[in-house]
Amino acid sequence: MRRFRASARALSEIVGTLMLVLIVVVAATAFAAFVQAYQKQAQSEQAFSNEQHLESLRILNVIPTVNATNPSAWESLNFTLASEYINSATITSVAVNSNPLAQYQVLRVDPSTGLYSLSWVRGNATSAQLILAPREQVNLIVNLSKSPTTGSFYGLNFTLPTTSYIQLSLFTALQNKFNGLFLPPTALAIISTIVTFYNGTLQTVPVLDGSHSFQTGNASIVGWMWKVYEGFAPHAQFAPTGEQVVAPSYFPGPPGSHYNVTLNVTNNDGLTSTASIPYISP
Repeated sequence: MRRFRASARALSEIVGTLMLVLIVVVAATAFAAFVQAYQKQAQSEQAFSNEQHLESLRILNVIPTVNATNPSAWESLNFTLASEYINSATITSVAVNSNPLAQYQVLRVDPSTGLYSLSWVRGNATSAQLILAPREQVNLIVNLSKSPTTGSFYGLNFTLPTTSYIQLSLFTALQNKFNGLFLPPTALAIISTIVTFYNGTLQTVPVLDGSHSFQTGNASIVGWMWKVYEGFAPHAQFAPTGEQVVAPSYFPGPPGSHYNVTLNVTNNDGLTSTASIPYISP
């Protein structure tokens, strides 16, 4: 009997030891699996973060087109995009001046054939996708006028004045956001006078000076258009061009005649700004 009890006690100790070993093994295996899963997740997150930092999209320029029925607004915008990413970049949504696009067109060229193709990207802000190949350059074209069946924007008849800034925002599958901001110039008009010979006599003549107009950002002013209105006439009598214009013949009225002079400046992105100044003939 004593021998049986001793054997049972020994067996119990063996079973207990085996159970303890099993628990340790299970715990170690579970811990190892947890560490492995954590490391895998950390590696995945690090890889995603690296991809995020490597992704680079540039919005190089914009070519706007004036609305034929509303010359003070843009009809369409043609943006040039370039991907500097070594992998394909997926653009999931696009917005112009914070308005998400429901559709836009993409003009691209096949480098192997040199042929151009024009296609639509449709959908909503979460499902529309534009995939750019590594180092690819494309044109993204936005029609701002709403068609009878479907508009460029969600239910918006979006009017973008020619004097407004233009901002294109690109959102990618890697949760990046790339912005391209195009600012209009600021027109400043000054009218000074000089004394010079005109029509054989010494006269005081006006000088239209737009040289103080300025541009912020990467663009530059490339055009100066003046319009001279005599009195309060609603039509332009004269339209000289140039940064500075000596303009004796544009003010034909006698001394004391009232004029309204407007200056419209245009930058190399096609954006404009206007300034007006009154003038009285001396």
